[in-house]
Amino acid sequence: MARKHLEWLRSADVAEEQVVDGPLAGLVRRMLSEDDSSGASTALLRAQADWTGRPGSLMGCTEIFVVAGTVTVGDVTFGRLGYALLATDTDVIAAAGAEFLLMADPERAGDVPTDALVIDGEALEWEKELHGAPPAVGVKVFRSAEESGPVTLLVGNVPHYDSGPEFHECPEEIFILEGDVGNETVSVRARDYLWRPAYITHGPYRSDTGLLVFLRGHGELTAHWMDNRDATVEDNIAYAAGLRQA
Repeated sequence: MARKHLEWLRSADVAEEQVVDGPLAGLVRRMLSEDDSSGASTALLRAQADWTGRPGSLMGCTEIFVVAGTVTVGDVTFGRLGYALLATDTDVIAAAGAEFLLMADPERAGDVPTDALVIDGEALEWEKELHGAPPAVGVKVFRSAEESGPVTLLVGNVPHYDSGPEFHECPEEIFILEGDVGNETVSVRARDYLWRPAYITHGPYRSDTGLLVFLRGHGELTAHWMDNRDATVEDNIAYAAGLRQA
């Protein structure tokens, strides 16, 4: 079955568990979302002491993103906002206290590189007007597959930003790093997590202080902006089909 729709999840409310076996043994894990059928998952991991392992030896495609502390991937050491798409034999060292997201997908075994892709998110340049984002939103691209493949991004918006209703034609997941976003029914803060299926209407939202998020689109991620905040999945499928025909 597909992953459960989570809108939103407080990561602090997810119980920590000690990983006792496998390539993540020795880490503490909060499992944020998981597909029981495919084994695809997203977890927040914490190193209680200095830790070394090979997470890429998990089946399929494995990505990590550093939330706090220092992590070394291969021969590259970085802190917060560091990203890596791991090869099977990539050594990862997490310093005591480091936290990182780990995204594993057994169904994307074809995306596993021969050599790890390692990117310092702090040094990566901001780009604008990608994936349907308005000018007030900046994007740093960690990974973008061709055509309708998945994307992994860092996304930020300016303070006092208002967005209208929108939807995407693929599932998306978001982990908030800093800032605020909300409306009359939801208020979201740092370390909150979201898994949203395709064609779900979301918004409008407002961010008073600005917002920085780690975002993954599981397919062709484009923001379709519309006026109807109550549009159903069926409405949005029809709307997207009309856009393609036009």
